[in-house]
Amino acid sequence: MSSWTANIRPRKPEGFAAAECAQSGYIRSQSNSTSSQLFESFNDIPAVWDDICHREDLAMDIKVLRVFQRTLVDQCRCWGMIVYDVRGIAIGCAALCLFQTEVIESKNPFVIRWRERLRCVFPQLGRMPVLFCGLPVPSGASHLRVREGASPEAVVTEIDRAMQRLARSLGARLTVFKELDDASPLISTLSCKGYIRGAVPPMHLLDVSFDSFAHYRDALKSRYRSQVKRSQKKMVSAGFEVLHGRGHAFVAEHFDEHVHRLYMAVHRRAEQKLELMPASFFREMATALEDEVLLTVIRREGRIFAFTFAITRGRTHYNMYSGLDYTLLVAGFSDCSILSLGLW
Repeated sequence: MSSWTANIRPRKPEGFAAAECAQSGYIRSQSNSTSSQLFESFNDIPAVWDDICHREDLAMDIKVLRVFQRTLVDQCRCWGMIVYDVRGIAIGCAALCLFQTEVIESKNPFVIRWRERLRCVFPQLGRMPVLFCGLPVPSGASHLRVREGASPEAVVTEIDRAMQRLARSLGARLTVFKELDDASPLISTLSCKGYIRGAVPPMHLLDVSFDSFAHYRDALKSRYRSQVKRSQKKMVSAGFEVLHGRGHAFVAEHFDEHVHRLYMAVHRRAEQKLELMPASFFREMATALEDEVLLTVIRREGRIFAFTFAITRGRTHYNMYSGLDYTLLVAGFSDCSILSLGLW
């Protein structure tokens, strides 16, 4: 899996018309063979979007995209885009996002302190606007879809053309097509358009063929199996318990500001940072997706020390975000691998 990046390239004027439609909230553009609509709100996306994206496609679920746009409005700008062929038939769609990426990234407290002081005077110091075809989250999938039977090259060409125009109007320095599979037919088209391939952090997949966690644990090699068993025994003896729950009610009850600070602690230690999800994101996602959302917490005497926020869609379970109280490591639980809860 990789991302493809291009500098904003100066181009000759193109043969398309553009008009802003305040009533419907979109910008329409047209070339000789394709046209596209750029929607400034995912609330305005027409039903044809669902004709292109299948039911189990979590990354392109309008409900998920609406929550993302609504809760991260202070961090980024989002658009939905639909591509049409010359007959006016929708042949592709994409989610776009303008995000201020961090150029001065450091874990050095001295650098961080002075960077934040200078930003009191120069707010954009060390930040660069980047226009993504995709969202600045580790989704494990691209946010571009092509209708079956349609030309991937035509869809990508139209999206790239619209992104270049939008990026220039917004002052974005780079355009990025994010998280494309290595076998994607879109790669050759992007390469021909001057995009450069870049690596992204790996996505870890587990083909679940186990009836239970105990079944999975017993299938591990003896060394790993003994580590897990030792961690489980140590947690039980220390008074920890694991609690699972699905849906809005469970998340509303257990995901408070203290639990959100556990997520922020993990985010601060991450080597690569993009989005910082507010607490409202987790709560609103549980409201939008209900029982598809699973919250797992590890607690002791009513206090939560770790959690994982996940979504189950179809036959796939996505561990999305986690939090951890790092004081546990100081307290002698550094060998408790079960506390990691799939941190990425």
